[in-house]
Amino acid sequence: FYGANYAAGLVRHGLSGPWKDYFVHFVCFALPAFFAGICGALSHSERRFLPLMERLSFLVLPGAVIYTNGLLFYCNPFGYNRYLGIMDYMVFAYTVMPFLLVHLIRFADKEDLELPLFGKKAKHPQLVRGVLIAIYWVAIIGSGTRGAYVCTAGFCALLVVSRLIHREPALRAFLVSAALAAVLLLTMFVYAPPGMYAVSRMNMFLDGLKQGELVTATGDTPDIQDKVDDLVRAGGDQQVANQPDGEDGDGETVQFRSRGTLFTLAWKEFLKEPLTGMGLGGYQIKYGGTPHNAILELLCEGGLLLGGPILLLILLALIRLFRLAWHDRSTRYLLLIFLTYAIRANISGHVWMCDYLLCALGYGFALRCSPRAEAEIP
Repeated sequence: FYGANYAAGLVRHGLSGPWKDYFVHFVCFALPAFFAGICGALSHSERRFLPLMERLSFLVLPGAVIYTNGLLFYCNPFGYNRYLGIMDYMVFAYTVMPFLLVHLIRFADKEDLELPLFGKKAKHPQLVRGVLIAIYWVAIIGSGTRGAYVCTAGFCALLVVSRLIHREPALRAFLVSAALAAVLLLTMFVYAPPGMYAVSRMNMFLDGLKQGELVTATGDTPDIQDKVDDLVRAGGDQQVANQPDGEDGDGETVQFRSRGTLFTLAWKEFLKEPLTGMGLGGYQIKYGGTPHNAILELLCEGGLLLGGPILLLILLALIRLFRLAWHDRSTRYLLLIFLTYAIRANISGHVWMCDYLLCALGYGFALRCSPRAEAEIP
């Protein structure tokens, strides 16, 4: 189905579309992630996943310490911005986030912590984890990556609910989740060090919600919602919005970056051509960006014929994962992490470079070939 989408994009848009970048990323990253998910399911890697990720977290710890120190004391060695050398703020936040999630799980379970290099277990593992969680969370907050805020909040809620449903102790998970929320709210509404100025980006988001709008960026053309229908009616073979000033000949162009507008356009484009969609890359060709929502992107570019089956496969894989996760704690934690990245897939990025989606699909499908799964799932 992915191949069919690429073929449809080529037929409709030719070599001018962004399919080349999508295809290279798919072959080099997404497809290997798919097979990694398959191998992980067949080898029962979910039992080794959390300890491995916890050890790997120490590799990103120096970068997180440098970044956090620069935020708190206003002394970023790479210049006063939200970048960490060659890594921009969003890449950094999403690199740190999975390690934060793993530490939250291990903290809730009161697991031992093995220190790298020394090969010894920490005498006070929960205290060490608390420090690591604080460093990673402050770094994510200071990056201003609102998607990482939402994903982490969603994970914390899922973790607490999961433990309550399965009648496991939930107090520690609740307390650490409340502590994360308190730190975020403190920096948003009470005090934030000068280096953490980016947390103020949440203000426009909250102000937009008060008005019933999903506003995530500034600089949108005034009354952009009144222009949405005209943009959808325009032809899709050339860019009609978000062009550099003057490129369209009259020095003016419709500008928008807010998620609310992106989502609305994607939905209306799907309704315009519900069966075949715009073709792969069609949204980017027409609007100069992606919908930042995997579901809407599959529907508006692939339609029901090409995007619908992929959504169905995702649903089937999640159902399979859920059934096994109900009986196996290790799989349950892996499912929680996959669901957290499902949140991310629908608020940031695009589906054709969604490595974690392919990993989850491979894992979910391969569970059908696992003797353990067949024995444990009624």
